[in-house]
Amino acid sequence: MMDRAYSPCFLGNGIDAALIGYTGSMTPERVEGPERCYWYKSDCYYPAHVRVLPMPHRRISLPGYQASEEHRWYELAPLCHCWYEVYLPGIRGPRPFIRSEQHFSLQDATLLTRATYEGIAVEVQTYLHARHPLLVESYRASQPMRWRFYLAPGVWEEDDLERMPFTSLVAQAGPSPRFHYTLGDLEGTQTMVIHGSIEAWGFQGNAAWVDCVGQEAVRYVIVMDGRELRDPRTVDGLIALIEEKGAGSLYHSHAQVWEEYWAQGASVEIPDPDLQRSYAFSLYQFKASQNPHSGALPVNILRSTWSSHVFWDAMFIHLALVEAGHLTEGELACSFLERTAKAAMEAARAYGARGLKWEWEVTHEGQPAYGALHHLTHQVHNNASYSQMLWHQIKFSGDRSLVDRYYPLLRGIAEFFLTGVLQETADGRVDLRPVVGVHEHSSLVQREAATLAGSIRALRNAADAARLLRCDASFAQRCEAIAESLRPLLDELFIDGVLRAYAGTDEVNFGCLLPFFPMAIYPPDDPRVLATARAYIARNANPVHGLVGHGMGWRGPREGFPWAAGWLAAVLALVGDADTAWQVLKTTKVAMNSFGGMAEKVDDQGRWNMQYFSTAQAAFCIGVHSLLLQEHGDSLVVLRRVPSDWDRCRFDGIMLGPLKIRAEWEQDRGVTTCEVRNVGPAKIQRTVVVNNKPHTVTLRPGEGKKVI
Repeated sequence: MMDRAYSPCFLGNGIDAALIGYTGSMTPERVEGPERCYWYKSDCYYPAHVRVLPMPHRRISLPGYQASEEHRWYELAPLCHCWYEVYLPGIRGPRPFIRSEQHFSLQDATLLTRATYEGIAVEVQTYLHARHPLLVESYRASQPMRWRFYLAPGVWEEDDLERMPFTSLVAQAGPSPRFHYTLGDLEGTQTMVIHGSIEAWGFQGNAAWVDCVGQEAVRYVIVMDGRELRDPRTVDGLIALIEEKGAGSLYHSHAQVWEEYWAQGASVEIPDPDLQRSYAFSLYQFKASQNPHSGALPVNILRSTWSSHVFWDAMFIHLALVEAGHLTEGELACSFLERTAKAAMEAARAYGARGLKWEWEVTHEGQPAYGALHHLTHQVHNNASYSQMLWHQIKFSGDRSLVDRYYPLLRGIAEFFLTGVLQETADGRVDLRPVVGVHEHSSLVQREAATLAGSIRALRNAADAARLLRCDASFAQRCEAIAESLRPLLDELFIDGVLRAYAGTDEVNFGCLLPFFPMAIYPPDDPRVLATARAYIARNANPVHGLVGHGMGWRGPREGFPWAAGWLAAVLALVGDADTAWQVLKTTKVAMNSFGGMAEKVDDQGRWNMQYFSTAQAAFCIGVHSLLLQEHGDSLVVLRRVPSDWDRCRFDGIMLGPLKIRAEWEQDRGVTTCEVRNVGPAKIQRTVVVNNKPHTVTLRPGEGKKVI
């Protein structure tokens, strides 16, 4: 198990998020590293007039970047933290903590902590309610004792990097203490309710505390802001619900949400317990961090990073979700683009283009989130990833009505590429304007591979949608013609059969993988796909732990990026190199914490920069899916190549298009069971390849057939 203070467990419900430490509550210390153990709401940002530093130099190292006091970094606002102490009769002071064991149950998103203090043992069940802004902690001790529960607003310690976010704060003492705060024009309340034999209460610094005695107690913590106060659920109403329902009924309603989520999705069993745990936890995290109102899929669920800001990484998480059968969450993610389309239209106009342009990182309101990093407005391949999100949702759901619904977005993205990204040369050809590449350097590059591939895919998606709708025929023809004219420019980036990052460089970076997957400009059997993947490994492998780097140039050659590894594994699986794909996936273990969360990057000392990086976990899941199920042309291929050190595996519910697949495989026997089910609304016919034999299946909506 990782260091207890370095692996707090993430609990979330899409709006609220909290990190739970080794005691079963938020840790009483400020954890070393960028993680901070406190409560935040995913759509709460510092108000513009609060002096919040942009990302300072010690947390960002982009060449050419200089922090400026004139611009703000729209960090999430830390709102609250809580902890507890235990006391024994006749012994002065709280009992020192000795050790703990923890188990996180994915089925009901509940953390069980068994903590040992000097002279006493404590068991804590902790969960963040799936429907309410409510943290529930149920305590049981090995003997009667005194509990002291603390609640404090804001950050653990205020400094230049961590500011108290509140523009006003009023404390109210009592057995159920409250803090009333404002955050700019946002008003909110924090409350702690204790069920137990309460004996005393008071304040210690800015923290409220409540004492109760006995062997058991339940602590409820509520953080409710102005957005939720518009609902009928006021703080008093939620307290009344607590009193009416009690801990048992509240837990049941919470667990029911998670039961329904797991019932609709896939299950996977692979022969590695560490990777198995991380896969399962990742699917929990994607749901637990998705905002139920905006649909936003965040890059990361911690502060001191891009937190709930959305950018191209949403495509990774969306694809992992729909491949795992979670179409409801996928459609909700696409609704984020619908909600913010007006802001995207304004951003395109500001860029001198038509159509829809989402800035590189945007808040829930669709506004730029990157403060002083103005050059990132020229990093535009995120817009192609949004086109792919929309197209994947159409493809996996099989719902043709989504074509009509999403066409204005698909067309708007294509129009932005036509008018803002592509340009006409002096000899009348179409070329790519200089852009910021995946390296995020402030200098612009020519003919960047990721942006070229994204342009082609965005144009083709719009053209295909128009064809399905039988509309915009001239626009569709123009998109197809220009997409075809861009293909030779991408071909020219191959040198000795290896795709280069952009014109005039020998660099092979993460962007070189995107034309192969998911943009699928080249088929998997093109030999240049495998050649580029192998070149990427050779140039970016960390010499210490083997984890491939991002290949972004400025990051540093010794850092490893598990999300790059996951994506690389997907490419390798598609070309049939299952053994290398599996080895690459296993290198990500160095980035995993004890609950299955994953860091964004790892240095050669094994140190992480952050935990629970959604992009890394999504890429890892996609890599696993790609080993199990692939699409080759019009064929769906089940377990085409299996890593040589596997003895068995099974999966149920992995999707390709509107087909859900269940299969079991054993060494020396091959695929022993395979069933295909059509969960889409229309009749479908596909060729399914199992044990190298093609089977043609025709399925009505809801119908399933055994292929073996």
